Amino acid sequence: MSKKKTQLVAADLYRSKDRDLSGKNQVLFKSPNLKLINRGVCYAELKNILVSAGNLEQLKDALASVIDGYRSIIKNERPHAVLINCTYYLPWCLYVAAKKEGVKKIVIHYHGILKKEIGGYEKKPRDLLCEMEKSFHNENDLVIFPSLFAKSVVEREVVCGNLKNWEVIPNPIPDHFFDCPLKKKGSGKNIGAVIRWSHIKNPGFLERLATYGVKNKKGYKINIVSRPLRFDDNLYLKIKKVANFIEPLDNRELTNFYSRMDLIVCPSFFETYGNVAQESLAAGTPALVGYNMGIAELYRELGLDEWVVDFNDFAGAVKTIGKASFEAVGRSLRQKLRKKLNTGTVFDRLYKTLSRH
Repeated sequence: MSKKKTQLVAADLYRSKDRDLSGKNQVLFKSPNLKLINRGVCYAELKNILVSAGNLEQLKDALASVIDGYRSIIKNERPHAVLINCTYYLPWCLYVAAKKEGVKKIVIHYHGILKKEIGGYEKKPRDLLCEMEKSFHNENDLVIFPSLFAKSVVEREVVCGNLKNWEVIPNPIPDHFFDCPLKKKGSGKNIGAVIRWSHIKNPGFLERLATYGVKNKKGYKINIVSRPLRFDDNLYLKIKKVANFIEPLDNRELTNFYSRMDLIVCPSFFETYGNVAQESLAAGTPALVGYNMGIAELYRELGLDEWVVDFNDFAGAVKTIGKASFEAVGRSLRQKLRKKLNTGTVFDRLYKTLSRH
């Protein structure tokens, strides 16, 4: 990026209750390639906004301070392109601000699909957030997806039609995951999972698997990197009796976790992609994924069809777990992953896409 004389401006807006400290842009970091701008903005609790706002225009009014904050940064920086990361309310405010400021090049980069994440919300805020997500697609802005699977779900369930301007760019794998020594075959003892504590990540499967292992004296241990939203959560308390919980780890710490496991399971009901699975493969540890995950496309491309399972078929999933936890990821496969998905390669694709859009 430095050879191309490109500067990335990152706008970090945070909710502040102190109006005296809000409304000012502060440059926290600046280099030839990166500038980080920080700004406090005052607005009500999001849950209160979602309950009181009846439509998108009222949502814009309630979040006007956020939208104006982004507009101020856009006016000062005059970017050639605005990259919108995900479709939640702060990225939406940036999107609205970019439109108001007449930015011609706007790119929406999908990570999660909001409609899938908010299934448990009450109807009014759920409908409003779904309307918000759909509004990203009212014009012909470029949309980047991590998988064709994610694109098909957005077309079917969000926009209810075909998108005209889109591209698929998978998520990258940081190099340090490949630095783990080549592993021997697994011993079937340590089964790992890395999840955000959410229904969509299917923690119930992990409880069932751990309970099954204890009752049937399988001899394996379930290790879960996660933290519940509440420590009195009933499912968490049930799993804690039969599995080992580990506090969330940073990216480099995850490398050691993957390498210590004999197998990683990713039982999500839905994921646009699945970083955990490919990071585990890069570290040399087999990982099982579901059919409803975008990364299943990569698995089929790499010939890992047997590691794409139906977690709703518990008996079948347990059988595959029993087999895969005694296997390992070979050197050739790791090299293919590194060549295809290293950070430099993926970011170069992203840069070229932004440049020609």
